[in-house]
Amino acid sequence: MRRRIVLVILGLTLVIAGAGYLRAEEVNIVKNPGFENLEGWDVPQKAEIDTKIYKTGPVTGAADNNQSLRLSRLNPEGWESAGQQIDVDGSDFYRIQAWIKMQNAAQTHFKVQWLDKNGKTIITSFICDGIDGDKDWFKVSKSMEAPKEAASAYIQFLGGGSLDKKGPGISWFDAIEFVKFQIAWKNITQAEWLKITKAKYGKDMVAPSMKEKNLNTRITTLQRMENWIYPLFRRSMIRRESGK
Repeated sequence: MRRRIVLVILGLTLVIAGAGYLRAEEVNIVKNPGFENLEGWDVPQKAEIDTKIYKTGPVTGAADNNQSLRLSRLNPEGWESAGQQIDVDGSDFYRIQAWIKMQNAAQTHFKVQWLDKNGKTIITSFICDGIDGDKDWFKVSKSMEAPKEAASAYIQFLGGGSLDKKGPGISWFDAIEFVKFQIAWKNITQAEWLKITKAKYGKDMVAPSMKEKNLNTRITTLQRMENWIYPLFRRSMIRRESGK
């Protein structure tokens, strides 16, 4: 009983003092995510920096440099692709995100290839499955765990060819993010947290904190409290951010 009281007090203390702790800095590890130029990106010869069509910072939350990556393909078959290889830590969690705009494009998509230390593909994750047509700017985003053996990830945009087989298929990409999760509770929903829990530890087990690496300690009283504490953290953050 005494131990339970101590743990409850500890949990409530974290909620009250949590603003600074939970606001751990997130670092976007993509090079040149706003396409100031083509530096850092593997691009086809037809790739262009578009200075007229782009997604602005107030919407994306990213630096607003008034530019985007434009991929155009007249052939109705295949894709024009652009990509970048990024170093990762196996078994860590990442949020991968991009803004996309399309015009007459067929099966434009965004994927990540997780690579081992020898550069061999472990698995491919699709952040955005193939999409057709004309679409104004839309965000695609997924949070996932890097495979245990992963040493790097290759993020790749594939701009689809001509949908109507007349004019070119054009796809724009902007405000790219590849961010390692640090104790960023305020950035995920309860459903996302439970999804991560089940994916990493099985549906009948409770995940330790997102910073915890020692799987041998995952079934403890404190860890079992986390799904109970999460809503308190969430409400605390909402109150602090709303000023209520």
